[in-house]
Amino acid sequence: MMMRCERHGLQTGREVSPDLGNLSALDPVATQIFKITFVCGEMDTHWFFLSKEFADENGLVNGLKVEIPDKFPAWMNELKVVCNGCFSEHFGNRSWE
Repeated sequence: MMMRCERHGLQTGREVSPDLGNLSALDPVATQIFKITFVCGEMDTHWFFLSKEFADENGLVNGLKVEIPDKFPAWMNELKVVCNGCFSEHFGNRSWE
């Protein structure tokens, strides 16, 4: 997904849980982020970055890889999109990247 960021211009967007949508309000070190991956066969196709709290509420675990579902789960309707550049700058090089 592409988006236009005021700071970085044209960028890819990251789909994140709603509580990760306001980067400036988050502690870049203390915030636990889980990565969930949709796959098609052996290929990783889409990544979601969720707070531990949001993942726990929706029964998701860090590193989960699932086949692209025919019907998307309800938690996807709550996701926000943030600039990939802003996200990476705020959280730095973390293990889920």
